Amino acid sequence: MNTALSLNVTTDELYTSSIDIEEEFRISARTAIARRSPAAPLKQIIKDYPHLIKGAAINYAKGRTSLDSEAIAEIAGMCNDYDFTHCPEISVLNAHYRFVYCGYCVNVLIPEARQVVWKTLAKLCHDTEGVVFVAARSDSDRGIKGTPFADGVKTSIGTFQIGYRKGQLAQEAQQHFEHVTEISGKGAYRIVACSHAPINLK
Repeated sequence: MNTALSLNVTTDELYTSSIDIEEEFRISARTAIARRSPAAPLKQIIKDYPHLIKGAAINYAKGRTSLDSEAIAEIAGMCNDYDFTHCPEISVLNAHYRFVYCGYCVNVLIPEARQVVWKTLAKLCHDTEGVVFVAARSDSDRGIKGTPFADGVKTSIGTFQIGYRKGQLAQEAQQHFEHVTEISGKGAYRIVACSHAPINLK
């Protein structure tokens, strides 16, 4: 079993079904794209909530490029990277962070694998001063096409995609965080801000 997974979830939790969680993470890596600027959800977060991007920060599921991490580091002063495939630096998962960004990760994983991500994000979040922003594709994204599978679709290249309905991303987050706020996205994506303690989003 991959060490990154074993750090954050027990063997019993991983194998309560016949799902190969590691394989699901490997498959999801096919969806990573190269971009020339930070992701749209992160741009919105930086514009609207710069006061929350401070202290120790991590870009979880960073993908192929470091543009998002660089944008976070410009404000926070530092940003650790983690990605199951593209940056498997597991040592960074043994810390707590005041700012955590996870973009376009949960929407490419089936429900069982998403639970691993949510549990990890909850552990990375500082108990009293941490905030986690999770961004995912929404059900208004016309690019999501495929054959119905689980709660989403299986695409023509064998990857999974789900377009989140309004409130759906928040429902998932509430299983792991006491405080969850859904933020209106300015594109075909959803954003939630999550924490273990109350956060002033203003």
